[in-house]
Amino acid sequence: MSSNKGSIELQDVHLDFGVGRAATRAVEEMSLSVAPGQFISLLGPSGCGKSTVLNMIAGFLKPTAGRVLIDGAPVSAPGADRGVVFQKPALFPWKTVRENVALGPRMQGWPKARVEERTDTLLRTVGLLEFGDHYPDSLSGGMQQRVGIARALANDPSVLLMDEPFGALDAQTRELMQDNLLRIWAKNRVTLVFVTHDIEEAVFLSERIIIMSSRPGRVIADIAVDFPYPRAPDVIDSADFVEIKRQCREIIRVESMKAFDEQRAADLQS
Repeated sequence: MSSNKGSIELQDVHLDFGVGRAATRAVEEMSLSVAPGQFISLLGPSGCGKSTVLNMIAGFLKPTAGRVLIDGAPVSAPGADRGVVFQKPALFPWKTVRENVALGPRMQGWPKARVEERTDTLLRTVGLLEFGDHYPDSLSGGMQQRVGIARALANDPSVLLMDEPFGALDAQTRELMQDNLLRIWAKNRVTLVFVTHDIEEAVFLSERIIIMSSRPGRVIADIAVDFPYPRAPDVIDSADFVEIKRQCREIIRVESMKAFDEQRAADLQS
């Protein structure tokens, strides 16, 4: 992947769900710049619009106002330059692992030899080459998510978008998947936007943590995480790690309490 591809720009983005009096503003005055190859995480209170922002970058949602740009070009629809991984892999159960990963390049019209080479490379990268002829329901949850990551990377995107991809996994598998993700990212150097509600996960994985306010969501903190890669598991015990985690937790706690108080006041008035 070319190192100068994958820049993301959100310019004063607003997004409303519904129209008229029934409209709800999910995101407001959201501005953000992400450099090519950077790993950022989106954190914030529940309902703050993290996934909404991810879906606008993916092209699944169109902003009510403002612009979302990839490499300077406005996003108007989903595209092969952006791979998406959801909490559930959503693999096609009637296709083998290999067929799931190869689907995107085949739809893009890649030559057969190139599709096969790309598929083998990615299955090797995620440690599943020997499972290429298996069907998804024969794999564990962590293995299925690795197939999902391989499929998202199959079109050679410049941007990888991940929406709580490890949220449904047990703690041990989650830690292994975090290590695998960092290894895959180091090899491919795509721009990675990672949505999570887990503060420790965000600090361990990211170069930057973007914290969003309670609804309507906007950027209220942009925190650099300067630990070098590759990151050893014991980094989580360091004083600097604990301090960043504390800082994030306090910002989110204040925003969560604000949202709770606003909702309580609205309930009392109704």
